[in-house]
Order: sequence, then structure tokens, then C-alpha cells
Amino acid sequence: MKSYKLAQVQELDLATGHCRVLLSDDPTKVIPGRINDPVLQRRGDPYSQALANRTELTVKAKAVKRNGELKQLYISDVQTR
Repeated sequence: MKSYKLAQVQELDLATGHCRVLLSDDPTKVIPGRINDPVLQRRGDPYSQALANRTELTVKAKAVKRNGELKQLYISDVQTR
């Protein structure tokens, strides 16, 4: 599990946890993801707030890579300050 800084959450499905995010280190590439964090089901969760406010978010996630390139993130936890 590794920490990733998300520049933006572009898309979020609250029912399935599917999302599309931009990473801070490459904000031009959209990465698909799946959020498994139970906090996603709470009203005013940090993921929905980041989507609505277009703010950065730091998460813990497992990456799926092919040929060394990041293809998908499985997000399990948000790091709040």
C-alpha cells in the first residue's frame, strides 16, 4: 500500500465506488480507480468533498501497473489532516 496525492477527483459513483482521478505528479492523465473505504458511504465524505470542491486529496491505495505504467488504483483509505 502506498500514498498517492490526487490533484482532482473527476468522477465518482457512490454506489459502486468507481472513480476517475488525476494524480498530482501527472495531472494530465486520468486514472480509473475503485474506492473500498467505508467512509465513502457517509454524508459529506472526503471523496465527495474533493470532487465538489476540486481540491487535492491524499489517499492510501494499491496500484495496478502494466509494463511499469499505472493503470488503476484501488483506494482503501483517505488521509485527512
